[in-house]
Amino acid sequence: MSQAGILGINAFPSVATSYVENSGTAVPAANVLNVLGSNGINTVGSGNTITISSNGKAFAYTNVTHGLSPYTVLTTDYFISVDTSGGAVTLNFPNAPAANSIWIVKDRTGNAAANNITVTTPGGIVTFDGATSLTLSSNFISIELLANSTPTYEVF
Repeated sequence: MSQAGILGINAFPSVATSYVENSGTAVPAANVLNVLGSNGINTVGSGNTITISSNGKAFAYTNVTHGLSPYTVLTTDYFISVDTSGGAVTLNFPNAPAANSIWIVKDRTGNAAANNITVTTPGGIVTFDGATSLTLSSNFISIELLANSTPTYEVF
């Protein structure tokens, strides 16, 4: 997603009765099909053309250092790059994460063996693969977290 892209859809003089997409078929009601965008996808319509474009922005990158610890992870964070060269870092993930939210945590400086990264939630309410917290203690380690609908975090 580092490059902006544009996809044009042109309608022909005859009215289509269905539209095929990757996950199924959309059937317009009263010959109207709504095309919506979110999360960096924009749509603009004019005449018989719909333009779908990406804003070209990468997912949110957040740099966390010892001085910011404990850091409260935001729902808008995605890549969490952790610098433990100044000391250990604690990341507090949301207690009520939206289902299917994803975060990636990375020891960017290779100091996690000496200065651990602790991943938890305030009060240890939500678990990470059954544990109330995780300790990342290998240099340059990275993990991916997926919030499921329980809510708990699945660790990859």
